[in-house]
Amino acid sequence: MTYLNATVQSIFTPSFIVFKNLNLDNNQILKELNNFSYQKTSVYGNKSQRSDSIKVLNEMKSGDKIKKEINLCLDTAIKKIWKYDIGHTIVNSWVTKTNTNCDSDSHSHKNFWLSAVYYPYSPGKFKIRFESDRFDLTSYEINVIEYNCFNSTAWDYEVFTGDLVVFSAALRHKIYVNTAKDTRYSIAINILPKGKIGTNDGALLV
Repeated sequence: MTYLNATVQSIFTPSFIVFKNLNLDNNQILKELNNFSYQKTSVYGNKSQRSDSIKVLNEMKSGDKIKKEINLCLDTAIKKIWKYDIGHTIVNSWVTKTNTNCDSDSHSHKNFWLSAVYYPYSPGKFKIRFESDRFDLTSYEINVIEYNCFNSTAWDYEVFTGDLVVFSAALRHKIYVNTAKDTRYSIAINILPKGKIGTNDGALLV
């Protein structure tokens, strides 16, 4: 991106990757998600619910098919887009259930490398919000002409049926308030690297 004689070079850029229209039976998945039991994520306010199980992909009939499709996407994200020479393992998987006018608290996923969320249904009003804790963006409150990836402290992304969103587990995010009449379901997963990481005395086989 060039303005007059100035070139903008983004560095150390946080990102999320969206894979569209995964080859999955979303109607069947939604039926299975209704079979799980859920608990509130907070006693304060109108908050989303989380499945009691954090191993839902191991318990669903569609689980193996879902894992196969998601693993293909994760392989592409890790090796072809982010250019890491490492494998991966899906560790935990759970369902979020968000009724109308509910949202979630902002959070990240400690002890994990990547996170991902799959949406088996969206009427076009479901959003995920990402938040930045960069000091240079938050130390001053300055009026903005137009929000973009250089000046935003939050970024809302509207998801659609069949979307898979992949991002760093350290990136703060939240379920944006559900303004639709439909209940918002998503399958969330946490991921660790698989293989050799580090060098010399920092080498580790994971």
